[in-house]
Amino acid sequence: MSFMKSNKIILFDLDGVVLNTEFIYLKLMLKYNENLDMPITKEYYIKNLLGKTKREISYFFSQDFGEKFNYDEYWSRLEIIRNKYLLNNKIDVKKGFLNLKSFLEQNNYKFGIVTSNSKKLTNELLINAGLNPCDFKVIVSRDDVVATKPNPDLYIKAMNHFKEKSERFIAIEDSNVGIQAALNAGIEVVNIEDIDIIELKMKSKCLASFKTLDDVIVLLKEIDD
Repeated sequence: MSFMKSNKIILFDLDGVVLNTEFIYLKLMLKYNENLDMPITKEYYIKNLLGKTKREISYFFSQDFGEKFNYDEYWSRLEIIRNKYLLNNKIDVKKGFLNLKSFLEQNNYKFGIVTSNSKKLTNELLINAGLNPCDFKVIVSRDDVVATKPNPDLYIKAMNHFKEKSERFIAIEDSNVGIQAALNAGIEVVNIEDIDIIELKMKSKCLASFKTLDDVIVLLKEIDD
């Protein structure tokens, strides 16, 4: 009697892992804030805003810019700018993702997306990049939980979908808040480099840290053999 190999289940963050979108968000927000006379730096963005929800970002803006910041007006106009960009520009997938996705499919791995984005934006971004949302076994978004990263809720929701224990999963994350969310859920993490500067104590808790997703294939072959 032969038994099917029980591979790890891979949970991808979206921005900065599957898609090269963090640079786009950074560029759009820096330009937008400059036009509103609410200038921020790349360092400010990475330290305070990366991976955060609208309300969390709004807290920092309210503290730093006071009455200059109008919640509804700020986000409605930024959404228009973002949608215009997406309409006129194709989103790139991260280096190595297509190779990794092909490897996972050929070797019967299950994989999904765990993101603090809305479901609507997630689907729009994937389609823009030429990916089919249906290729992912599950997409867990901020619409599905009360608290987003670094809280573990998104990852717990994904684990409940697959009905598997935490040790069966590997999360792939590019940010401090994402890594912490997976760790809080008891899931092993692989860090992929993007714009966030990962704290040394956080990186030391990761299973591995790679420049590209191609290296994940080698890791999975070692783990699941």
